[in-house]
Amino acid sequence: MAKNIKTRTPITVQSLKPALPLIAVLLLALTVRLWGITWGLPSDTHYFSYHPDESRVMLVIQNLDLLHGKIMPGFYNYPSLQIYLVTLATTTAFLFGAADIVIKDFAADHAKYAQLFLIGRLITVFMGAGTVWAAYAAGRRIWGQAAGLVAAFFLAIAPLHAQHSHWITVDVPATFWTTLSLMFAARIAFADKRLRHAALYAGLCAGLAAATKYNAALAILPIFAAIAIRYRATPASAGLPALLTVAGAVTAFLIGCPGSIGENAIFMRDIQFETIHVSQQGGDGFAQTGSGFVYQIATNLNCAFGLPLLLAALASVAFAIRRREPGDLLLAAFVIPYYILISLPQARYARYAIPLMPFLCIWLGRSIAVWWHAMGSSRRQLPVAATAVLAAVTGFFCYQAVAPMAGDDPRDRSLAYVRSASLSGPTGFSTQPWFQTVPLDPYFSFTQPGGWKRFQSISTPIAAPYLYQGKSWDPAVFDAHPPMIVLSDMDYRDPVRLHQAAATAWLARLQTEYRPAFFAGGDGKNELSINQLPPDMMYTDPKTWVWVRK
Repeated sequence: MAKNIKTRTPITVQSLKPALPLIAVLLLALTVRLWGITWGLPSDTHYFSYHPDESRVMLVIQNLDLLHGKIMPGFYNYPSLQIYLVTLATTTAFLFGAADIVIKDFAADHAKYAQLFLIGRLITVFMGAGTVWAAYAAGRRIWGQAAGLVAAFFLAIAPLHAQHSHWITVDVPATFWTTLSLMFAARIAFADKRLRHAALYAGLCAGLAAATKYNAALAILPIFAAIAIRYRATPASAGLPALLTVAGAVTAFLIGCPGSIGENAIFMRDIQFETIHVSQQGGDGFAQTGSGFVYQIATNLNCAFGLPLLLAALASVAFAIRRREPGDLLLAAFVIPYYILISLPQARYARYAIPLMPFLCIWLGRSIAVWWHAMGSSRRQLPVAATAVLAAVTGFFCYQAVAPMAGDDPRDRSLAYVRSASLSGPTGFSTQPWFQTVPLDPYFSFTQPGGWKRFQSISTPIAAPYLYQGKSWDPAVFDAHPPMIVLSDMDYRDPVRLHQAAATAWLARLQTEYRPAFFAGGDGKNELSINQLPPDMMYTDPKTWVWVRK
């Protein structure tokens, strides 16, 4: 008797039609995240990235050598997983002759160094787009296809997530693992037949989230919530799924961050340092900014989404409080403790709010889907029109966040002016030169403030000699009569906001003795205005001036 032979259905446009909306959303997410991907890479004018955290990660990666068994990074301010993923990618590129992983001279090898950054950034790009897919999958599992698509679409164009998906930092990758964990948790809660597999996979993803960013360990809470939902009638049966979750999470964390055991003393030292840094050392950027609970919404999430999308998301949270469905418990199990966790410390960077964004988008997706269904076929123009307007406004905010990375950076344009001016004498600075300022020295963008000083014996200014008196807002700079002074709004924003006398007097004297000869970046207005963006959203487009002595 002839055996039954299964034939595969050929893939056609018609068969792909149901998936086309999701494919379009994912292509949009990739496009937005790839646009401007070469922004701020090391070059002949600055040997390190204009994003200081990227350079810190890349220097740690330079200390690893997977080919010769050197796998302990000796650095645990961040967990190790993303460092390993980038190292694995750059090592693979090296083995195929596509990259050089040994950077001996930042000046001579800046192009090779930039190539390593680009490889690492591409990993973040795909993890950012992968988060969009995971938000769709989780939303679809909990509240249906429409809710998942809406969630994915708005996450794809959310300004903060799109912007930070360009960089070798840990927040977007941690959000990827957190959202994947939520997706598997949703399978546990809502009748997935392979329950034990879902519990294990959810735990593994939660562990990988923690191995990317420590506070993402809270991703395990929705899994426990899902187990409680699934086994509320038979709680005694929840033991094995819970055990699999914990085992998966612990195993994944140890695989992603083996130094937690192998270099335990360094691991504990760095965690203690990072805890103190985040909880107590906020710097001027967060001084007098009020309650962290208010700041996270009014500033960080406002800029993360744009005000209209944020208001819609908050309305969807209110709707969730009213409905109190099992899916709401699943999302709230992460959102509430994580929001509290990031609101308590002194440091309140916008990137800390990124893990909340997929969850809020899923709630929004549910609200819009419910609204659409409630209207009936004859009255659906209103939710469709409202969603279209919301998408257009959010898309514009996304454009504003990403577009500066696709053009010439204001620091580079200001440097070109300084070069062309050819005035004799040193150029003055208001504050410690770092990544935010005109790179008169290519080492200014080193990973920490003042780090450029260690290279002074080998560095030659590429535009003109520069003058920094060793402390910020020192009036002695003017006494040296420099022909030019360079200034960034990242230098003066917080001192002016805080009404610091030294900064106010220094800027008044600057405007008396100098005139602005060149201006680039920011809002395009040649005035000393205060930028309202969170500090880590200003990196890509700082206002920079070149002032010339009257």
